[in-house]
This record gives sequence, structure tokens and C-alpha cells, in this order.
Amino acid sequence: MAELEPSNAEIDELVSHVMALRKDFIQDLLRQRGIAQSGLSKRALRDQVRDAISGGQLTVEQVVAFLDREEPGGKQHVFLMRPTTKYNSNFKDLAKARRSLARTNDVKELLEADVPLLMPEELQLSSVRLGGDLIEITAVEARRYTERDLAYDREEMSEEGLPVYLRAYVERVARSSVTLRWDVKKRLATLHITQATGRGLERDHYRDVRKRFADGVSPWLDFDVFEDQDLHKAVHELHRREQTKTKALTRSRYGLWLTPGGGELAATSPSKKASVFAESEMTRAVGAVSPKSSGVVSGNFYWLPGSKTPVDQDLHLKIFAGEARINFMVPSSADAVAHVISEIRGLL
Repeated sequence: MAELEPSNAEIDELVSHVMALRKDFIQDLLRQRGIAQSGLSKRALRDQVRDAISGGQLTVEQVVAFLDREEPGGKQHVFLMRPTTKYNSNFKDLAKARRSLARTNDVKELLEADVPLLMPEELQLSSVRLGGDLIEITAVEARRYTERDLAYDREEMSEEGLPVYLRAYVERVARSSVTLRWDVKKRLATLHITQATGRGLERDHYRDVRKRFADGVSPWLDFDVFEDQDLHKAVHELHRREQTKTKALTRSRYGLWLTPGGGELAATSPSKKASVFAESEMTRAVGAVSPKSSGVVSGNFYWLPGSKTPVDQDLHLKIFAGEARINFMVPSSADAVAHVISEIRGLL
């Protein structure tokens, strides 16, 4: 492939994509090219990445390869689903599925296509890939957000002679992606949605993104056959292991339970380093109001690192039991995300 010549807008977007990932991964990217990266602030690190791309020390191809490798481990919301047995069987033979898709007008141009550098304003299908036992369908759109930038702050005087302090925010544009990963051999699927930036999102934001994705693939894929997996049992089991100190996988920061009469019990741990169940009084309270897994609404956890797992540090996440959704709240790695999902499914 010929080297890409990015515009300034594309460079800005590339940098924003990179800056959404784990800081140590970004530092590794620069270190491998012999570019200073240690001890830099976030803004200085952003400048280094941008200057490296503009100056040719980092090629667009190298950055895109880095993003393809690391972006699946970014902040995200993941829906856990299973397609119906009958529908899954239609795609089990991937060679046959590929031939069928190659004859389909709505998708043939997307087969094995690269994700575009410049993001469309509206969600748009960009790539369909088939390999091994996996079908991967990706859609992308621009994600706009504001970022505090001290460099543009100003102080002025009002007409009354009073000081005015202007605090600046820069609007950034980054890649927001929605990716369906469908294992046709195991009949399992996950829908990965880049975490939106900013507070005050609508309650059903991720359901709405999911629906827009479903609408986009509807001419050739029946997304309605992908059924949510109930995560109540998994959250209950994670809590049980913490309470009994038996093969605990997590440390609970917060939990929400429903009482048999329809009330709610919310519990928060004493600190980030302590479990909700560190105090016996809390354990008894939760056991009294919600002895069954059906009472769990959500859990806020730190997934514990393990020497034989790809989770190399506490991984903060939330599980929304009735929504089949996991929120990976901090950047990690694609392997860590896949590992946690597999472990949670093993508890169902």
C-alpha cells in the first residue's frame, strides 16, 4: 500500500484516536521510534504524537497499525449476546458466507476494507471481515468532545473595570466505533461501542447506538436474532466469591440490589482498595435483602490482575446485569477485555 499523505484534519483525528488509549501504550509507540515521551503531561504527549506524524517520524501506516492493535482495548461498552441456533448455522461455513456477501450490493465493497481515517458525521458501516471462526463488522462515526487547554486561557477587563477570566476548551474529533464480533463456532457475539465522552448522556444512549448499528446492517443481517445474555447470575457469583474469599476475581466498589418488595439497596466500599464486603455488617445487609441472583441490578468492580492472565493491573468496570452490558471504564488491552468477557460468560 502506498504511503498515505494525511491532511491536517486527519492528523488531528489520528492524534485524538491515539490519546484515548492507555498512556503507557502511547509512550511505547513513541519509544519504539526513538521519540522523547517520559515525564510528559497529556498535552505535551499529544504535541509529541502530532509533531511525530507531521514530521514523518511516525507514518500514518504505523499509527493505523497501532490503533488496530490497541483500540479494541479502549474505554467501551460491550453487549453480550447469542444468535439463535438456526440463524447462526447459516453463517457457520465462512467460505460460503463470504461468497454470499460478495454478491450482496450493500456489503461487497466493505469486505476486508480498512477503517477510514476521517470519520463520517453519522454512523456508517466501514468494514466486514471474516477469518477463523469470526465475523467482524465495524461501523464508525465522528465523536466530538471538548478538552481543557490552558494555552488558550485569557484574562481581560470588563467594561466596569472588573477582571474577567476566560477558560478555554478545544473541540476535538476522535473515532467512535461499533464492532460486532461474532464467533460462529461458539455461537457467541459481542457488540463493542466506544465509550462516549461527557456526562449527562441519555440513559438509553448505548441502546440507541446499538439500534442505529442494527438499522445499518438490516438489509443483509437480521440483528434481532442476537439475544441478550442475562448477567444477573455472573454478578451474583462475583459477589459471592468476594464474600466467601473463594477464588475471587474482583473487588467490588459499589453495588445495587432490589429487595423482594421493590426497594433498592445501594452499597459503596470504604475505599477503592476495599471491597463492599470488607465489613461483615454490609455482607449481612446484602444477604438479607437480596439472597438470590435476580436481586442484583448492577456491580461496579475492579477486576483483579493475575500472573497467568492478560489483566496486568486493576481493571475498572461496571456490569449492568439486566442490560447484558459491561462498561470497561479505563483503557486496557484487547486481550484483557476478551479475557474478562470470557470469565464472565463462564459464570453464567
